[in-house]
Amino acid sequence: MKLYHISYSNLKRRKGKVIFLVLGLVLGIATIVTLLSITESMTRDIEERLDRFGANIVMVPKSENLALSYGGITVGGVNYAVQEFAEKDLGGIREIENRENLGAVAPKVLGAAQVMGRQVLMMGVDFAVELPLKTWWHLDGAAPAASGDLLVGAEAAAALHLALGDTLPLGSRTFTVTAILQPTGAAEDGMIIGDLHAVQEVLGKKGIVSLVEIAAFCRDCPITELVLQIAEKFPNAKVTALRQAVMAKMQSIELFKAFSYGVAGLVIFIGSLLVFVTMMGAVNERTREIGI
Repeated sequence: MKLYHISYSNLKRRKGKVIFLVLGLVLGIATIVTLLSITESMTRDIEERLDRFGANIVMVPKSENLALSYGGITVGGVNYAVQEFAEKDLGGIREIENRENLGAVAPKVLGAAQVMGRQVLMMGVDFAVELPLKTWWHLDGAAPAASGDLLVGAEAAAALHLALGDTLPLGSRTFTVTAILQPTGAAEDGMIIGDLHAVQEVLGKKGIVSLVEIAAFCRDCPITELVLQIAEKFPNAKVTALRQAVMAKMQSIELFKAFSYGVAGLVIFIGSLLVFVTMMGAVNERTREIGI
């Protein structure tokens, strides 16, 4: 007779305890695996949702001026010519070392246009990139699909008395209002937004981009490195990380991870305690045989 024969016979005599112990261990392991799997899945889902929430890096031309605005109120100042970006150079953003962390790259052109006797700020965007990036935008009407389609902010539509289906002559072209942007509380409320290349033509800025918004993927996101690499690629640009958005992403993920690890640790502790109590019970039953 060998030692494992004694152990096996002991297990057969105490089937209830064995089943209870094995069941406890299986449930503990299953709980840990399930919890970590769910946490990983939730983390990925949060990352995807937060990455779709908007840009967390903004690239604008360098300027020696300080911003003279606060809370939507702008104080007049001296404006100097700002060297905007050439659209053909934006491919350099995708050539940085950490390019795999880049998500959407959304170029924009900005300028004032004379619309129905009033000065209105126009913005040209690539709608295929911009609309998925701005998930909080809610449109009345159909999303612009053609180069002659316009998206008009709620305030601009009210001031210019524009409605869905109205036509608007701008430059040498005629545009159609296909959607009105519901109030967002942001600058877009007072803008007319159109196709990037069409607005470049209207503003006389062919091949020119005023600013670029960049969304970086959240997982292992080296946001500081991304900013430095883009700034190195574009020395005449001011590249800024919207740290509030990045910190919100990282804090949300870390909270989920800390919670899951805490619960997993608790389950491991309870499982260990279960094994300890069971073994001590077995030892106490055999104290005479052991010789204690």
